[in-house]
Amino acid sequence: MTNSDLRELFLARGVLISKDSSRKSLALHFSRLTHDYLDYDRLARIFGNQTHREKMASSRIKTAIPISAFESSAHELKADLEKDGAVVKVYATQGTRLDIEIKYQKLLFNKSEFRQVANRVAIISIQRDGDDLVFHGPHNDDVQEWVGQLAKVVSEKNGEDLEFSEIELPPNFSAKQRSAFFTDLIKKVDGYQFSDVSDVYVSHPRTKDDDDEDEESESVQSGIHISKASLKGQGVLHSDELRILEGKGFYISRVVWTSKNGSVDSDLYEFEAQFSSPEDCTGFTYLPRGFYRHLDGYDFSQNRISFTSDEEYRLGKLIESAARATLAKLIGGGNV
Repeated sequence: MTNSDLRELFLARGVLISKDSSRKSLALHFSRLTHDYLDYDRLARIFGNQTHREKMASSRIKTAIPISAFESSAHELKADLEKDGAVVKVYATQGTRLDIEIKYQKLLFNKSEFRQVANRVAIISIQRDGDDLVFHGPHNDDVQEWVGQLAKVVSEKNGEDLEFSEIELPPNFSAKQRSAFFTDLIKKVDGYQFSDVSDVYVSHPRTKDDDDEDEESESVQSGIHISKASLKGQGVLHSDELRILEGKGFYISRVVWTSKNGSVDSDLYEFEAQFSSPEDCTGFTYLPRGFYRHLDGYDFSQNRISFTSDEEYRLGKLIESAARATLAKLIGGGNV
């Protein structure tokens, strides 16, 4: 709670507070007062009214069905969601792109009382890319359900089965190949030169084969298995610690890196990519996190600035394209 929030709470009761008063004494004083529903509602807005920013994901459908066919199903989805209190807008751009903006509330009963209602904004974009229709939006169960509903309606109206193509690694990929997916991806974002990796998350899930080996071995210490680890800092990708972990069978499942756009005075752009299910390397998500403004010399601002929604969408498409190109090269046997 900010100082301005405190002032508004007391001002609503006709009480002026001094800026020299300690926040603790003010909180104790307010807690002793008689409260009603308006107080509860005011506190709920202060603590719970936060927009949730989510990682992005994309999927593709190979089809000749035009985007305009999805516009009518989008309006059907709009009517259904607005019955539940959501605010939905559908934007169509001359048959080349369809955007569906959904503002809704998500109930989170595992959170504290004032944080059980989360305000969310989901923008589902559909765009033509060659023979594919690309669906781009936040990575969560709600969006996946809505995209599936859109595709189902269009499929039934056009008499064509629509199958989604996701970014996921084949199950027979080795730990080295799984790590190579990320180390190649971060260098393939079109128009951006890789600078450094600041965060690396590695995984080594326990498999059935590991359990079988434990049963056959007499010297195994029961109950000891490290499945996840994270490294943060500068030059993490070339650190001895990462090499040691990779030597023990760990592979990269999430990475945060920075890049520049090639100009001398380029800002520093920060991106993130990961598999939401690192055990089988499925559920690929990404997020253009923001940028650090370039200052004089080689310095950058300490505070990260968020991208606009249009810029986030553009950069997200570049990461998705880089991920697909990297996966295709790995499956083809290159650079492994």
